[in-house]
Amino acid sequence: MGGMALTDHTRRAVEADLRQYPKMKEAMRMAEAEAALEASTGNRDLERVQGGKRQSMLAVVAKYQKALHDEYHRMRRVAEAIEAVYGELSPILRRVMGLYYWRGMSHHQLARTLYVDESTAHRYRRQIVEKVWAAFKARGVATYED
Repeated sequence: MGGMALTDHTRRAVEADLRQYPKMKEAMRMAEAEAALEASTGNRDLERVQGGKRQSMLAVVAKYQKALHDEYHRMRRVAEAIEAVYGELSPILRRVMGLYYWRGMSHHQLARTLYVDESTAHRYRRQIVEKVWAAFKARGVATYED
């Protein structure tokens, strides 16, 4: 991720994370609730499994939990980066972020809603993506395409 220029490929990946932000927040809340439930109930169901099967089930569960853990921490870093950028944006760029990325407004609708031409709307989006990408790099967040 170093000092490379923002490529179209990376821009698309950053925009995908921006669009997924509301779903990420919900997935993180669910993962936290599930972890709290797991901590309070333990692995009672796994304890009923006997012999060699118990070991293999535990290994499968451990592998699954590690994958979830890694994805949860990536989502947390992505969300923190997006929230930090959002807090520093001008009101117009906050509105662009909300309307375009989180409400799913088209580029044309966005320009019309903001009373700007489409090139200005595009410039606003590019500014947001560049700021979010810089925040990702600062937090060590790789896009899936990196």
